Amino acid sequence: MKPRSQTPKDEGSWAWQAREAAVEAGKLGINAYAIYCALTHFQSAAASAHKRRFAASYEELAAHVKCCRGTVKTALDALEKAGLIRKFSGSNGSLRATRCARQSP
Repeated sequence: MKPRSQTPKDEGSWAWQAREAAVEAGKLGINAYAIYCALTHFQSAAASAHKRRFAASYEELAAHVKCCRGTVKTALDALEKAGLIRKFSGSNGSLRATRCARQSP
């Protein structure tokens, strides 16, 4: 990893989070915060047309934060209950996917 630039745009693409939402995710615990951060990563990488509703399977999220599928499910349920995300089910090839939309605080 190279040192940070004085000009953020020189560092490449960014994943943005609403500060209040990130704080609320952190209050739910480290796993919920890690999954929330992973969701912002996947949302940032999604095509422009899919920024509000993007696909990320439990397996993709688990691999991204190095946890098990059950931890992802528990964290997503907590984030949804807190009103930070909305989940939509669907399929992603042979994997079950969760389509998420981050809520604005």
